[in-house]
Order: sequence, then structure tokens, then C-alpha cells
Amino acid sequence: MRSLRSRLLLGVQPNQQVLDLQAGLVAAVAPFTGSGGTDAAFVTDPGEQISQTTKDWVETYVPDQTGANYTAT
Repeated sequence: MRSLRSRLLLGVQPNQQVLDLQAGLVAAVAPFTGSGGTDAAFVTDPGEQISQTTKDWVETYVPDQTGANYTAT
């Protein structure tokens, strides 16, 4: 018998309290962040390299995925 898989993706818009908490967390960690990270910024297995796509996603996460752009899924 063939196995069937289904997936439900539910997007939820956060309320102001969630956005305020997120903004506070982003501000709190801001002094410890930087840009232009290399593979050395990631925990990897020996010989593993981090894709440019992953590095770009991490580099742009805060402006692209927080605040007005944040959707909980």
C-alpha cells in the first residue's frame, strides 16, 4: 500500500506583544552580531562547507524576517 503524506502550513500574524518581544530580543543581541560571516561562524562536521544561500539567509534574517515581515508558521 502506498503511503500518503500531507502537510498543513498555517500562517499566523503575530500580535503587537509578540512583535515588541521580538524587537526587544533583536535589540538585546545586536551588540553581539556582525556581518560578513564565513564558514567559521557555523558549527560544522569536518570538511562540511556552508552554502552561500545559507550564509545569505543568515546575513539578511533580521531585516527580512522580523518586525512587519514576520509571520509565524
